[in-house]
Amino acid sequence: MSGNCVIQPYGFAGIYMLLAAGTVYALRIWRFAPWTRIAAMAICGAVLLIPVRGMPLYAYPYGLLGELSVTTSLLLAGVVLAALTGRGFITSRDRAFLFVPVCVLGTILYATGMSILPAGIYEAGFRPLWILALLLAWVLSGWMAGQPMAAGCVLAVVAAYSLRLLESDNLWDYLLDPILVMWSWGWGMTMLVRRMMNRT
Repeated sequence: MSGNCVIQPYGFAGIYMLLAAGTVYALRIWRFAPWTRIAAMAICGAVLLIPVRGMPLYAYPYGLLGELSVTTSLLLAGVVLAALTGRGFITSRDRAFLFVPVCVLGTILYATGMSILPAGIYEAGFRPLWILALLLAWVLSGWMAGQPMAAGCVLAVVAAYSLRLLESDNLWDYLLDPILVMWSWGWGMTMLVRRMMNRT
């Protein structure tokens, strides 16, 4: 990473949401007064802008993680907004609607990276007509199931891809990333353990 590294605003926003969401859970800031929550989020942003060896601090995790997917950024934003306002924006049903397909798709895509499945699955993201059709059907099913927030999240992914918000031209990179896949699998394992414990 060179000293004149230029990072798009979305790159900063994604890293900020990751740090802010981590702060929410580490400090449990939803217990604090509203002004304290706002101050904590502002401090997170200020810390990321501190120059270190000629580059803002956020350039370093960005160089390691790259751009977060739109889905991940929106879910992290939901965590931050819930902590600031005390109102949940993403329900458990919304998470299930998003995380279950992400678990499946993420497993398939990363299996292609290990040559277990054909690499053409990822390559299809560069000419994603059939993927876009599936995503729009996913959006419609979400609206019909009474989950507008989750459906809106998927629709935002499609809109971001249409606007080429990320540096990548592959639709899969807008939809998911390793952090989201691990988050989804962690959620799935937690739900499975809870269900098993409820049966005992």
